[in-house]
Amino acid sequence: AAEGGEGGWIFSRCARRRVSGGKVTKSQFAKQFGLIDRTAERRLKHLVELGVLKTEGVSRATVYKLVE
Repeated sequence: AAEGGEGGWIFSRCARRRVSGGKVTKSQFAKQFGLIDRTAERRLKHLVELGVLKTEGVSRATVYKLVE
């Protein structure tokens, strides 16, 4: 799948470039990549696990920020 192996690395590089201002919501991320919310949520979770993004807030107020 696009989330593991080399595909995950490529996706994380693309995501890093597309997170404008260093932060993004799940809905913004889904729109930027043409994903449904559920898929966006899985991809964001994977990017958090890889250490590319970190979360702030909870539930609907969650914002994903780039790790410096």
